[in-house]
Amino acid sequence: MDQAMEVIAGEPPVKALFPTRLRGRYSPIGLDLGSSQVKLIQFKQEQRRVVLHQYGIYDLPEGAITAGRITDAAPLIERLAWILKRRRFYRNRTNLCVGSQAIILRRMQLPKMAPRELSAALRFEAEKEIMIPYDEAVIDYIELGEHTAEGNVMLDLAVVAAPKDVINDYLGVVTRVGLYPDVIEIESFALQRMLPFVYPAFAGPSGEALMLLDIGGESSNLVLFDEGGFRFARTLNIGMNHFCRRIEENRDIGTVAARSLLLGQDSFAVEGVQETADELVEEIRRSLEFYLYSIDREHKEIETICLCGGGSAIDRLPSFIGFELKVEPVVLNPIDFIETGRRFIRKDLEREGHLLNVAAGLALRGWLR
Repeated sequence: MDQAMEVIAGEPPVKALFPTRLRGRYSPIGLDLGSSQVKLIQFKQEQRRVVLHQYGIYDLPEGAITAGRITDAAPLIERLAWILKRRRFYRNRTNLCVGSQAIILRRMQLPKMAPRELSAALRFEAEKEIMIPYDEAVIDYIELGEHTAEGNVMLDLAVVAAPKDVINDYLGVVTRVGLYPDVIEIESFALQRMLPFVYPAFAGPSGEALMLLDIGGESSNLVLFDEGGFRFARTLNIGMNHFCRRIEENRDIGTVAARSLLLGQDSFAVEGVQETADELVEEIRRSLEFYLYSIDREHKEIETICLCGGGSAIDRLPSFIGFELKVEPVVLNPIDFIETGRRFIRKDLEREGHLLNVAAGLALRGWLR
């Protein structure tokens, strides 16, 4: 994880990246292990064009990953090995992420100082903030910028911490199936890397302020960006499974039937969907209020919310969230900027692409110069 944030801040805008600044013909494999699904993707370069080389979206055994932690490694290893036999990826180098529920992400401010001094000061502050014994945690940070307070230059930092046992469990599973991990990253930074390609208004230091909501299975990840960079993230404890459980209780049906209703047409007519959507919006609203009054000193107006993850496919949910928060909803699909060739069915990619944003952001890590 020590490498995981080397070049997150200050990435160049989209026009500077494609098609000329790619490192090698093939990207690493982007591996997104969620609570209920695994998503993998790899790109290749052909005549200065970015082309989809391989991808896969598969269900995971129930209980293999819970709250961002690997809780049952054996069936997870078996499933990944089965997938890799059926999908021909180029080599075995991979970038992966750890679920946001297992991560502690804090903004900190420290006086500007030499890097060696900063490490010591960060350790002192982190021991008070991360709620994990320092010697049991993997800790890294990125610099978000500087500001002056009472005549002193202060560094704004995003500090990330994860329990060592969580990181070691992920590494153990990945290496057991023959993959070599280059980077472990968090979802927020992988999504940041994707944004300039799928939403060009974000690119560069003059980019607009916006929200991004990744609606997963057990939780959702809300990220705030401004001027082309990360500003704030919070994990919301509402995801697709909460919608399904509410439907199951109201209809007295099983999970498969509930999921089918949730992803069908006019899902808001199904008992329980509206109530859960209201709860999700309220969680977003509270997080946004905290950000605007505690972090955003300029109180910039946010006009857009980008959505991805499985929940973004719930009929009318993006438009409902946009209406309630008075912002424009945009569903992200990385396939919009990638050539797919004849090996893949375009309709399938258009239907499933909203699930691939994190994996695509991971695949781009280290491939972009």
